[in-house]
Amino acid sequence: MNEDIVGYLQKARDCLEDSDYLLSGNRLEASCNRSYYAIFDSIQALLSLTENVYFKTHQGAHIKFRELYLKERKLPIELNEILTEAFALRQGSDYEIEFEISKDKALALFENATKFVDIITDYIYKTIA
Repeated sequence: MNEDIVGYLQKARDCLEDSDYLLSGNRLEASCNRSYYAIFDSIQALLSLTENVYFKTHQGAHIKFRELYLKERKLPIELNEILTEAFALRQGSDYEIEFEISKDKALALFENATKFVDIITDYIYKTIA
């Protein structure tokens, strides 16, 4: 497995650990950010596996991920909903002054991010096996 894939997957796991830690301290907006970045880093790992390209924008990576993996039904379509919600929550938590999120919503995002990363990681390991 190439170093970029390993690095992105490790970054994704680190982001999940950070998100969990931030949740425990009731730092909900920061937890949302880290949950989203776990998802984004796992997408980067996946795209570097198959496309060997790196996207400078989040939207570019999202579009290519959806095109190659969701539209082609290589991965569960539910990942689209997780990605869409995670990105919206991350945007709100990072850029909106009056953004509010409940602990339940932040926890759900963390759990969905963990599921997302697990699915991507399993797919990568099955692909290279």
